[in-house]
Amino acid sequence: MAKSDAILIFEDDVVFHPQLLERLEEITLPEDWGIFYLGCSHQRSPLPVGPGLVRAEYALDTHAFAVKAPYYRKIMAGLSRREGEACEHPRASDWFLANLHKEIPTYACYPNLAWQSHNPSDLIGAAYSNYTPNGEQRSCPHVMAGLQAEMWKVSPWQHSEPEEKEEEQRPAEPPSPKLGVLFLTRGDVCHPEIWREFATAAGTDIRIFSHPKSRTEAEQGFLSGSVIGEAHETAWGDISLVRAMLALLREGLKDETLTHFAFASETCVPVKPWTEIRRRLRIDPRSMIHFDDCNSMKPLHRDRIQKVRDLPQGCWRIHPQWMLLDREAAACILEHDVSERFANMSVPDEHYFGSILALRGFPEWEKIHRQHVTWVKWKEDSLHPMELIHTSPQLATELTDFPGFFARKFPAESDVGKWALHRD
Repeated sequence: MAKSDAILIFEDDVVFHPQLLERLEEITLPEDWGIFYLGCSHQRSPLPVGPGLVRAEYALDTHAFAVKAPYYRKIMAGLSRREGEACEHPRASDWFLANLHKEIPTYACYPNLAWQSHNPSDLIGAAYSNYTPNGEQRSCPHVMAGLQAEMWKVSPWQHSEPEEKEEEQRPAEPPSPKLGVLFLTRGDVCHPEIWREFATAAGTDIRIFSHPKSRTEAEQGFLSGSVIGEAHETAWGDISLVRAMLALLREGLKDETLTHFAFASETCVPVKPWTEIRRRLRIDPRSMIHFDDCNSMKPLHRDRIQKVRDLPQGCWRIHPQWMLLDREAAACILEHDVSERFANMSVPDEHYFGSILALRGFPEWEKIHRQHVTWVKWKEDSLHPMELIHTSPQLATELTDFPGFFARKFPAESDVGKWALHRD
């Protein structure tokens, strides 16, 4: 140790992040560091320091850590100390090392770049690991809540609580639902007459906003006058779709009377009359997003979203691009634009919105109805849904029974309008 500036210590059951070297090159350790964990299990909330780095307050596990030369003797003495120390596992050296964190500046990679594999332990006589296969700590997850959002400079969501009312006062009536329909299209809608009838019946209860690839074509049809100013050159499966959707949402939120926002494509049609949609939104005004988390999503979707650097596995979400957001969820998503972090993944429009809500701590299990708002029929093992030309009585019945409000994919030649599902 006399000739070294620092030493790096590994245990034999360590697992390394697949991008270990690349991630380490991006981390700058402060000059005062004494202990540096490549991965650990925090028992107290750490403090953000910089990209990929936190200051550890009290952390366990010694599977991969570095010791700076000036602190070597003190640390070795601490690891060797046994007498007079109360510890659940007397042979667990990491507990003694953790006691030195208040004296020695200690830093750690976050997310973890090294962690313990699932192997038999000499300490407890059984196979276990303190970490998920992705390297997230299993113990004390609450101490890490909101940490990644803070490191991304994304503040936790402060949702408003209803004011307490005096007993004799009747609760205020919720605002009457008003819907912003946010069209992300190539040109005009495929069924302008259906949409025109739907919009006329709704009157001032709905507003149309659009982001077309061809502004000229859109301005010659139903979408005339609805095209927003902010424009992005969009491509399938690209981050440009997320940015176009965010632009639509920003424009829609400017209208303070709108309570909800629904994304729609040119092949989308309403399959419920506005009176029914309004009644349903009065009864249950929550957002409608049919999402899966990291535990229930398919391997394909996990492979996609793991390319988003530093996004905790607990915040991974997959959902349809076509969803309905209430005003609170829309504001939560728009407060911080971190779309650039999703730019290197495939099909980010099916991950961004739900993942950001989870990252910011939006109460999704309370305020999101886990329900499809737009019906669609998928081809087996296909990335694209089926186009439906002929609408049979059986399909019309299925659309009538569907608990959501819209359906796709109906091209211009489709006969879906013959059933007048959008009329009272």
